[in-house]
Amino acid sequence: MKGRDERSGGLELAAAYVQEAMKKIALAPGAGEGYRHEMAFGRLRMDPDRTRLRRGEVALAIRDGWVPLAWPDGTWKAPALWLGEIETFGENELPEGVQVRGALLVAKVAFRFSDRLWGRAAGRLADKARRAGALGLVTVGGEDEPADSWSRIESNVSKGGEGPDEGWVRAPAFVGAWVEPRAFRALLGEVAAKAVSPGEGGAVAAPGQGLGEIEIGAVSTFEATRRSANLCGLVRGSDPARQGEVVVLSAHYDHLGIGRGEGAEDRIFNGADDDASGVAAILEMGEAFVKAPPPRSVLVIAFTLEEQRLQGSRAFAARPPIPLERIVAAVNVEMVGRPAAAGPGNFWITGYAYSSLGPALAEAARAHGVKAVADPYPMMGFFQRSDNFPLALAGIPAHSVSTFDPGKHKDYHGVDDEVDRLDLANMERVVRAVFAGARAVASGAEAPAWTEEAPEGIRNARAAGKK
Repeated sequence: MKGRDERSGGLELAAAYVQEAMKKIALAPGAGEGYRHEMAFGRLRMDPDRTRLRRGEVALAIRDGWVPLAWPDGTWKAPALWLGEIETFGENELPEGVQVRGALLVAKVAFRFSDRLWGRAAGRLADKARRAGALGLVTVGGEDEPADSWSRIESNVSKGGEGPDEGWVRAPAFVGAWVEPRAFRALLGEVAAKAVSPGEGGAVAAPGQGLGEIEIGAVSTFEATRRSANLCGLVRGSDPARQGEVVVLSAHYDHLGIGRGEGAEDRIFNGADDDASGVAAILEMGEAFVKAPPPRSVLVIAFTLEEQRLQGSRAFAARPPIPLERIVAAVNVEMVGRPAAAGPGNFWITGYAYSSLGPALAEAARAHGVKAVADPYPMMGFFQRSDNFPLALAGIPAHSVSTFDPGKHKDYHGVDDEVDRLDLANMERVVRAVFAGARAVASGAEAPAWTEEAPEGIRNARAAGKK
């Protein structure tokens, strides 16, 4: 299949193969009337002539010293509140007593935009502001920002960026902007002058002070350049009272394609373990569920473009074919073709302590003579690097299971990841144990839940989304 990527043409060959396999094992279409959860990818550009930052009669174009950030298209107008300087917030708590719901929050950063500290500080503050119900966050730069920093930012906005189609890119309901001090002063006059650079003896605007209404008008264009699809097959639950709840089983069908070079040497990245083993596993489990459906429904998903920053699973989470609130748990299967470092009959679970799903899978595995443990490589970030992560960010208890051994599996992302290197007997043993866990979750009285060990943003994502 030519390494299952876009450039080689193998990605669509793989998609067609997986779709036919889902039909053959009698999975019902899981993406509306079909199996394909389609998405377009292309270039999104901000229109520099029609995008404006406005207060009263003053309207600033992008070239006047500001750029939009995390925008949805449209016009957003709200009262603006001054928060002060981000550096003064410690862990960037919002000032006490300030009512931020529905407001545009404005803060000065103590770091240069070119400094990573700015991104971390502003990102944390934006997360808190979003969860507190603010409409958006405007960050004002320092006076010593190098001129070329702004020129680079403006150039990047003008060029646009590659991403999923406009429906997914424009989904955020939280707006933001980076603003140069000169643009901020032009927009707000004396109030801005006091806030940004009060000078000796000058009065500093107090946190919570109103700055009047500010309007952000954002207009962007999207040019589709390519398409891909997740493949979704459904097993309807046997219990009419619970078949509306869904357990996801997933793996990714893409890989790295064909390497560059000349000659007769093998240049095809077959990805037998990464992640053809996972796709084979979820199809086998899907067929078993078709023969004996559990009370809850099961959605089998073969994600596309995992190797390109999880774009397939990100697109699924952003615009799913079924409501995300129906999904109670997700088990992602990532590289189970070879024995784990602990030996045959073992597998590990990313983010094990974050929810009750990990222990539930481990308990079912024990009953089948297989040991499941917490991810032994947390510093490698597999929880965040696998297709479970976009679902976890949406608040769904979602974890990946794997037998990958970084110390022994030296052909990871190499042309030697071939099927003859797989331990099929051990793979069957592990997959049967994972299936037992998935069945227990799809049959249990209680749905999995996050624990206090989970990151706060993930743990509270569903509650925040309902506000």
